[in-house]
Amino acid sequence: MPRVRDLRPEFLLKVRLTVRAGDSALPLVEAQQAALAPAFSRLTAPEAGENEVSLWRRHTVAATRAYLEDLAARLRAGGPPGQSGPAPSANPG
Repeated sequence: MPRVRDLRPEFLLKVRLTVRAGDSALPLVEAQQAALAPAFSRLTAPEAGENEVSLWRRHTVAATRAYLEDLAARLRAGGPPGQSGPAPSANPG
C-alpha cells in the first residue's frame, strides 16, 4: 500500500515531466488519489488519545488530499497545474 509520506518526490517529478512533455497529468493524479484512498479514509478521523505524531499524520493526509483534489480540478479545467492567475507582465510600467 502506498504511503502518503512517499508522495512528494517521485509523484511531483512525474507530474512535472508529464506536463513539460505536453501531456495531461490528470491520469497520474487520479491514479494517485485512488491508490491513497484507503489511507485517506483511515487517517483523516481524529483518534482517541491522539499524540503529536498521529496529529501530524492526520494533518499531512488532509493536506495531501486537498492538494490532489486541487491539482485534479486545475487539470480538468485545462489550466497548467502551477498557474494560479495571469502571468505577470514583463514590463510593468
